[in-house]
Amino acid sequence: GAPVGREFLDRLPHTMIPAAGGVALAVLLGLLVGTASALSRHVFVDRLLTAASLIAASTPSYWLALMLMLL
Repeated sequence: GAPVGREFLDRLPHTMIPAAGGVALAVLLGLLVGTASALSRHVFVDRLLTAASLIAASTPSYWLALMLMLL
């Protein structure tokens, strides 16, 4: 019986807090991995970080969510 806009605005902060944390973590990890990879070009560490980044980027989010729930 309540207006949809009111319900939406009531729940928005509970969604935005984890979303902002996830974005902040992704930016921080991206900068760290990118910097480490740039400083060690054509070395094993560079190849390992590049492979890990490609695997992480190509992993479907629904599958990762299921695996994290099992963990």
